[in-house]
Amino acid sequence: MKRILFLSLLISTLLSDMIPISKKNFVKDREESFGRGSYLIVLSNSSLNNAALSFFTNLKKTQGFDVDVVSFREGDDDIEGINGVINDDLRNYLINYYSQNQMLEYVLLVGDVNQNNENYNIPTYEIPSYNEAENDQTDYPYTFFDAGDGNEDPLSPHFFIGRWSIGSSTDLSNIINRNLHYAQLNEQFIPDPSYLNNALVVAGNYSGEGNPPSIWPVTPVWTSKWLLEELNHFGYETVDSSFFHKHNYNYGTNPDAIQASWNEGVGVINYRGWGDARGWHKPQFRLDEINDLLNPSFSLPVVFSFVCNTGDFGNEQQVFCFGETLLTAGTINAPKGAVAMVGPSDLDTDTRFNNVLCGALWDDLLEGRVDELAPALHVGKQAVEQEFLGLQVNGTNIGEFYHHVYGVLGDPSLSVWLQEPSRMELSIDNNSPINNSFINVIVTDVGTGDPLQDVVGVFMLDGEIVGKGLSNEYGQLDIDFDASVGSELTLYINKGQYYQESYTINFDSDSGDDFVQNDYNLNEEILDYGYEFEIYDIDIENDWIEISQTGKNLFLTDDSDTTVQMIYDNGDVFNFQYYGQDFDSLTVSSNGWASFLRCLDGKNESPENVPCESISHFFNNSITFPIGPYGLLAPFYDDLDDNNGTEPLHVYHQGFENEMKYVVQWNEVANGQNDEFCVDNSSGDINEDFNVDISDILILVNIMLGIEQILPEQESVADCNSDGNIDVFDIIYAVNVILEAAVDPVECVKETFQIILIDNPNGDGEIIFQYKDIQDIDDHGVTIGIEDPTKNEGIEIQFNGELGDPGSMFMENNKAVRFYVP
Repeated sequence: MKRILFLSLLISTLLSDMIPISKKNFVKDREESFGRGSYLIVLSNSSLNNAALSFFTNLKKTQGFDVDVVSFREGDDDIEGINGVINDDLRNYLINYYSQNQMLEYVLLVGDVNQNNENYNIPTYEIPSYNEAENDQTDYPYTFFDAGDGNEDPLSPHFFIGRWSIGSSTDLSNIINRNLHYAQLNEQFIPDPSYLNNALVVAGNYSGEGNPPSIWPVTPVWTSKWLLEELNHFGYETVDSSFFHKHNYNYGTNPDAIQASWNEGVGVINYRGWGDARGWHKPQFRLDEINDLLNPSFSLPVVFSFVCNTGDFGNEQQVFCFGETLLTAGTINAPKGAVAMVGPSDLDTDTRFNNVLCGALWDDLLEGRVDELAPALHVGKQAVEQEFLGLQVNGTNIGEFYHHVYGVLGDPSLSVWLQEPSRMELSIDNNSPINNSFINVIVTDVGTGDPLQDVVGVFMLDGEIVGKGLSNEYGQLDIDFDASVGSELTLYINKGQYYQESYTINFDSDSGDDFVQNDYNLNEEILDYGYEFEIYDIDIENDWIEISQTGKNLFLTDDSDTTVQMIYDNGDVFNFQYYGQDFDSLTVSSNGWASFLRCLDGKNESPENVPCESISHFFNNSITFPIGPYGLLAPFYDDLDDNNGTEPLHVYHQGFENEMKYVVQWNEVANGQNDEFCVDNSSGDINEDFNVDISDILILVNIMLGIEQILPEQESVADCNSDGNIDVFDIIYAVNVILEAAVDPVECVKETFQIILIDNPNGDGEIIFQYKDIQDIDDHGVTIGIEDPTKNEGIEIQFNGELGDPGSMFMENNKAVRFYVP
């Protein structure tokens, strides 16, 4: 997926000399340095500053964080007290803290909001839901404010936040213990870390009691199948699934598959579907299932719950909601559930927004742009804002709303394991003596020998950080430290998807040499394969290649696709090079797109043999958004429709050997935005040409006069008014159908456009989109452009009513756009 630049995001940090590494994914093309920043823990009361917490703060220090601990209420001899009562007391403290420490990266709130013992509560904020008459809990307002630059942008947090909801010090110890063992993967507690090579994907297509299966949404399962394929492609050994949908609803609620996979051991679990504060409803896995069905184990997953209310830490009915229970279930030494959880507090989130948030988060995790939990969630939030730019629903800005209601129940800095981690090493040996108060070393991957960037190195002495640094693109790690000669220091190195390593370093003497730090460069890969485009006018009479009479009809229906071998009219195979890859088949969708890669390759090794499954995407996203067809050609990607089968959905294809061309044409296909206004041709269309016209009236007259014999299958169609007789009233009905279509034809928008592929024997072929009759009327607009098979680069002409790449213009009738490699 392409990286979206929000220049206002985290803008205040740009004024400092260094930017926290957690913000690297959001601040691009900057010359400032990056480094590990600060971690602030806010306890609900000072008594929680105990031995258990000290283990966690020490872990954070070894990861490079400067850790501060404060009490929301009164302090004591060891920690500062905010003496807070309401949420604004804490927010004002955080504003002041940040003004003095702009390297603040993470804030962890340790406390609930609805415990009977107020001593274990930390207040939160509320915002109104846009779908229900209710208020939603949110900690997000703690993170954005005017930091002296006049910018209080709700889309631009200054730091990331998470919450450990507890009702006792025992709950805190339980949470800390599972976090320590997850981070360190200590063999004593997690003897087989290969459980991290497994994943579980759960989804339910459902829309509540009383709604028939025919109207249930389909995209929760579709999105989950997309993720399943992505996880297989990433290299997961086993990806289990449990799906509920209209084809298995009599038995699909059963939690057995979820229970079995969870207890067997999985590193990540993802859910899309239907739920509330109690948990997932379809398939069912709720509070009772957590407590009764899960086995105690330190081999715990991170849970991503993209479904209503499962992260509602202030729920009025459940003191501990689903997410909070996942973090506190079991005991200190026999935990159940999860190490952390992502979920929303709102009870009525929408499928289209949850899908986008889910897809963007996972894309950045799997492609290695982000490892830590809260920044990964922020990627998803930013994608909602980008894909639905400026969208208001019931007076609520959708982008801002989803920034508020989704949160992390857990350590916001948690580095999410995606499979069993690798090993890294330094260019010095353990117990090495050094003769300067600094080091210049190289960090490499043990298996490949490749240098590693963004490794956080930390020198510790007597439990405190005395120096830290960040490796550059060449693996060069330079750290200047402050210690006395003769000190024995411990050097920790940290990077996502790698075990934390430690070295004992003996500071034997100080030669007094100058510390020289190597430059740090972002070293981002610039993706530009070389496709360019031009937009021009066409003459329909001369340029349009009409194939509706000569081409082969693909007989598509609503939200369907088919994969065809591209062949010339003489039977020879049409080969086409696209982004450097050769293809001879094409998947064509009813929804105005085609794809060179039907789907990822699945997991075709024994014994799984997971098949590759094509998804008939109908909800269009921007070019390079991760969910959607691979190797995409999007001449008019939108929800095109057939009005429940009453409207023709003609898509044709044909190859031309003499011209080395292959053409796909969508011909007068109704737009799903208003296809219900299209004339119902099911009554009166006697000759089955998908039109009620004078030909049908002549047939009716001939039937009445006895000139033409009616066929049995034509009786119901000829009896237009369904009165049991074929008479003059049926002729009047048919005439009215024709007149209605003539009087108000604009009500039913139909789209006619085509793709022309032109083979180039010497390299990448040309792609031309031609437009004969189109209208961009959908609320979410149309997507027009091309995309490479990895979905990491492409050209966007337009999306959601906005122009894309420079030089774009809105497509209209008698226009064409040509994509080519010079």
